Amino acid sequence: MKSKIFFKCILLVLCISFTSCLVEDGEDGINGIDGVDGKDGINGTNVQDGQDGAEGPQGESGEDGADCVGFDELTQYGYINLEIEGIRSDNQAFQDSTSFKFTPIELDGYSKVTTAYTFEMRRYLSAPDDVYQNSYIYLSLVLLNFQEEGMEIGFETFGSSQNPVVGEDHK
Repeated sequence: MKSKIFFKCILLVLCISFTSCLVEDGEDGINGIDGVDGKDGINGTNVQDGQDGAEGPQGESGEDGADCVGFDELTQYGYINLEIEGIRSDNQAFQDSTSFKFTPIELDGYSKVTTAYTFEMRRYLSAPDDVYQNSYIYLSLVLLNFQEEGMEIGFETFGSSQNPVVGEDHK
């Protein structure tokens, strides 16, 4: 019984407090002082362009760059072709063929641990060291017991990085 009376009192207090709030907008305040008007622009005239002047003398040749790497240097050690085919998650078959022709500018990795040699190789899809063109394929070979009887060659890692495959339907 006490809880019903308490609940009714709380409900009455809430109703009174909500109805005492007026639901109308306040009136606008006093307008402020007008700002200074800007200056008008100067009207232009519609004049046609004149004729071009005479061609100037040829400039001096620039200096040759030092330690630059060109197309021939980046493609001289062969390439890796990557051919992919499969079925997408929406049951559509796809095929893709990509040729990675460009070597890195810096030397690929090489290390020797006791009787094992590891060679790491990369080939880029386009000119390397460009922040927007960093698609490459990599391969790591291990030679165990190099130049000894029973030498073994094995793949340590193989993969590609940032190589999107987009089908004919752009998916």
